Amino acid sequence: MAESDPVAQDPVRLQLDLRAERAIARLRVSAALIVALSSGWLVALPYLLPRLFALAGFAFALLWLVRAARMRRQIRSATDHYLELDRDALRLREGERTERVPWSEVESISVDEDRLLLRVARRQGRILEIEPRYGGVGLYELFEAVRRAWTRAGTGGGCAPAEDG
Repeated sequence: MAESDPVAQDPVRLQLDLRAERAIARLRVSAALIVALSSGWLVALPYLLPRLFALAGFAFALLWLVRAARMRRQIRSATDHYLELDRDALRLREGERTERVPWSEVESISVDEDRLLLRVARRQGRILEIEPRYGGVGLYELFEAVRRAWTRAGTGGGCAPAEDG
């Protein structure tokens, strides 16, 4: 990778991608508005079935608004959200929650293409799932960055770039 690439340095600290987070929040608010307006139209119909769909629509609109509000909180506290790839461990901080996975504990690294997540399997413990929302890099760039850091630590070996498991 190029020298200016954010995942080429060592250690690597990838901050939350604010531009992408704002875009997703706007998309959720827009979708909530469209679904709420459509649900309002369904409520006006004189039949029971459209009104049931309207209730489901209102529930989804409310869910998307709540998720957008949570994203806005994350954006305001962006320094509390990062992925750090150091020589000794991977650190994922999402607000109050911090995960530290020593490279010696990593069993495999894979991409879950169905859910668009990076999966870091540990020798013991649950699998760490990482969304590609750090540093403005895509899923496969993130996979390569984590794989390189794991390899540099001298413990890398079981990478699977397109595994669903």
